[in-house]
Amino acid sequence: NLPDSKSQKTRPVQGAIVQQSDGWFAVMDVFLPDESSRTNPSYDPQKIDRSVVLSGVGKVDPDAVPKLLASALNSPETAGSNVRLQADGNTVIDVAASSIVPSSSSGGIAKTSQLPKPGKSRYATVLWTGVSVGLAANLMTIAAGAYMLYDLPQEEAEILAKATQEYEAGNFQQAIILANSIEARETIAQWQKDWQAASFKFVEVERSFSRGEWQAVLRHADEMPNLDVWQQKLEPMVKDSLAQLEIQGEQWVQQAYDLAAQDDYAGALQALQQIPRGTKLYTQIKPKLAEYQQQQQLKREAVSREWVQYAYDLAALGDFTGALDALQQVPEGTALHAKIQPKLAEYQEKQQIKREVEAHQWVEEAYRLAAVGEFDGALSALQEVPPDTTLYAKIQPKFSEYQKKQRLQQETIAYQSVREAYALAGKNDFTGALTALERVPSGTAAFDRIGPKLEEYRQKQEIRAKWMLKQASDRARAGKINEAIAFLEEVPYETSVYSLAQTKIWEYSQK
Repeated sequence: NLPDSKSQKTRPVQGAIVQQSDGWFAVMDVFLPDESSRTNPSYDPQKIDRSVVLSGVGKVDPDAVPKLLASALNSPETAGSNVRLQADGNTVIDVAASSIVPSSSSGGIAKTSQLPKPGKSRYATVLWTGVSVGLAANLMTIAAGAYMLYDLPQEEAEILAKATQEYEAGNFQQAIILANSIEARETIAQWQKDWQAASFKFVEVERSFSRGEWQAVLRHADEMPNLDVWQQKLEPMVKDSLAQLEIQGEQWVQQAYDLAAQDDYAGALQALQQIPRGTKLYTQIKPKLAEYQQQQQLKREAVSREWVQYAYDLAALGDFTGALDALQQVPEGTALHAKIQPKLAEYQEKQQIKREVEAHQWVEEAYRLAAVGEFDGALSALQEVPPDTTLYAKIQPKFSEYQKKQRLQQETIAYQSVREAYALAGKNDFTGALTALERVPSGTAAFDRIGPKLEEYRQKQEIRAKWMLKQASDRARAGKINEAIAFLEEVPYETSVYSLAQTKIWEYSQK
């Protein structure tokens, strides 16, 4: 549907496209009644005025028209339709098949009887030759009620080219408007994605510039699109960053020379590598880079020889673990690195043999300790057996056996300690009772039950300590200094009066 310039309402379009003798194509538009006319009681579809009116003309390439129109017409509205364009009396475009075939017809415009009846299709139908409403809207522009035909693909290409120029010039919104006019959705989506990414990247450039991170400025700028709008914004920051890097570069060069003088070629290379590519200074220091790389390689080779010799010395002492660690220090890229691979395999094999021997020794020690009831020691010995030895899997049952015996042993110790504590507490030896209870192993059944007894005995121990302090004082007043000191020496260290008792001992001993 296109707007009617007279009524400002939407109306269906039908018409013909014919080629003129001068190479132009004319749009012949048949004006059809709008909806209000159709609802008029006197409306008769068979008496419609089908006079052909020239609405507008458009200059296109005659050779390109058939193929381009065929492609444009192959849309959802016209797909599968038997629509045709007849021009010059000898060419017919079968749009549904998107092919061009010769025609025997001699006319330049289709007959009026070929026009479809109004209201037959919900799309308000097609041009006289079958051109859809969607194509008509793309092929015609509205200008004071006139419709001009353009070569649709060529027009889209021109609009898209113009939109691209606007995009590259930094006129992003104008580019989107133009692209939207031809529904270039994929192009718009890509532009929006690229523009957003470039905007974020530009913020990173500005942030790096404000922080004085000159290399980061160049790195982020190098990732920006090569568009004039961005490059113009980047140019001042890139220029200033390069200038700053030239200044810093001189400092890096001096540092590199100083490090190289100390045979630290790795540090010298690291300093020179701080100078970014693209600066004048980088070109000047390239020979030094090559020189330091060569010196660094010579040093690496010397270090490699030292590590290899150290590995041989350790292996001679039977320390294959240390020998392997030494060989693994040999840097890749040195001449010796490939040569030591057989030695690595040899030392690994000898190391494994040694680990198996040591595993046997630990198992024998575990058996010996278990035989005398030292299950704690036996379990500790078994835990020294490496998991990658052949004995490791075989000793797992012994682990379970010794853990059960250890638990039984601990329960026995707990039971005996509790009985001893009760007996000592009955003799008012609360210090001894507490010592006995503290021997109860954790994890036993008794351990969880002795808490109240521990608190009770500590309180009684405190009471007895104060009683002993009083007895000592009484003895001292009676002149029995030795008895007083004997009472004070029995005051336990854990009690609150222990410090006072020690002070009294010193005091009484002075008398």
